[in-house]
Amino acid sequence: PAAAPVAAAAAPAAAAGANAAAAPAKKGVKSAFDFERRTDRERKLAAEAEEAQRLRDLRKQQYQQHMADPNATKSEAYQKPPSTANGADNSSWFSGWFGGSSSSSPPPPPPSGGGDRKPRMKTINDLPPQPRRGG
Repeated sequence: PAAAPVAAAAAPAAAAGANAAAAPAKKGVKSAFDFERRTDRERKLAAEAEEAQRLRDLRKQQYQQHMADPNATKSEAYQKPPSTANGADNSSWFSGWFGGSSSSSPPPPPPSGGGDRKPRMKTINDLPPQPRRGG
């Protein structure tokens, strides 16, 4: 029975501590009173960079182990052709969009009348002339 009042008194303090921890996450506007220590920020950036470097080293080590295995590329997954929908050829579906077409057909002829002339940007000179005023 004596422990119940102590626990009840501790519960609001714990709730206040939880609200205080959640308060900075809600803030959207940074004020002049939101102080940050430069060293904390630098430590956080250094820790993130170190974690990224550890992950790079791990992936590099995994790749080197894979390449050291002479049978690594002889598994079933490496022997299959690239997957394509509906049994299409190996070229990608957008290969002709950007001039990367490997087809042997010649490119389509340019629009008639222009030859190899580029389209001209319209300017103020393309507007009809203003009517003459005065006499």
